[in-house]
Amino acid sequence: MSRDFHLGDVLSITTGLLVAPRGVKALYDILGFMTGETLYTHQLPRASRECAIALLAQHPQLANVSADGVNRTTWRAWLADCVQQFGESLPVTPLPPREAQYDTEALALL
Repeated sequence: MSRDFHLGDVLSITTGLLVAPRGVKALYDILGFMTGETLYTHQLPRASRECAIALLAQHPQLANVSADGVNRTTWRAWLADCVQQFGESLPVTPLPPREAQYDTEALALL
């Protein structure tokens, strides 16, 4: 099951620069959707690293998008250019469920 997210939400994760029009709320939203978790602020960096890999696998056209030189005064124009190139929103699918860390049959033998 996928959900559409604004390109700025996705690029905030893949570039590491907050360029989401909804600000940090968008990070909680997309990362929470992808991880299936309610995240706390200190968990955002870990979730961002994990989700960036998945987002680039889902949308390889974003792999070469760089936010180098983008700052607080230029991000909106930069994002508008990206929207023209890639569209305003992209479908995002959650991360696959984590596999059990332990073999439950082996644990039963202990």
